[in-house]
Amino acid sequence: MAPIEEDNLPRKRQVLEKPRFDGWDVSQLQEYIAEYAPRMNRRLRVIAISDMVRDHMAEAYKIKTEEIDIVYNGVDTDRFHPSTDPVPGDLRVIFSAGNFRLKGLSPLIEALGNIGTKRRDFHLSIMGRGQKNRYIPLIKEKGLDDLVTFIGETPSPQTFYQKNHILAHPTFYDACSLTTMESMASGLPTISTRWNGSSAFIADNAGFVIDEPRNIAA
Repeated sequence: MAPIEEDNLPRKRQVLEKPRFDGWDVSQLQEYIAEYAPRMNRRLRVIAISDMVRDHMAEAYKIKTEEIDIVYNGVDTDRFHPSTDPVPGDLRVIFSAGNFRLKGLSPLIEALGNIGTKRRDFHLSIMGRGQKNRYIPLIKEKGLDDLVTFIGETPSPQTFYQKNHILAHPTFYDACSLTTMESMASGLPTISTRWNGSSAFIADNAGFVIDEPRNIAA
């Protein structure tokens, strides 16, 4: 089939202009407002959600780290707590996210695909509202059709944490992942990356922190 020339494309869609306010591009205006106080040194307090975010803010805005307070995410330990019943059977891994791409589902599937060539005694449950159809071809390519289940979004994630052995969260960026904090509160060893602010809470005996999400060998 011959390529379609741009000039021959139907022009039914109207090009939308960027929203403007008093001559300003709105996105530029938002960026200016967000950066005005720290750049002009007009602030009462600076609060970060994790040590990682504190360090990023200090570098970006030339603020001393001791001038930045940290308020971490909180976890409802009445809801998220270890199960009193052991989870039987093969190793059960859970992945939970709203944005599958950002939180590293692709490299996780690739890593499990490598493991799947040597052993089949594991199962991955994918929880959240991400676009699962984007990942089905990769799951089939890696031969994991029978080892992966999409749960979808649920109002009771704690019940699924208690039915699994490990949480895998190889995120590309997470200011302070509540998912990993809830999984740790549920007693799950947790795998994440150094780009997750809450990875600072993963002790050597409670999980593993890898350097980059695409470090498949790790």
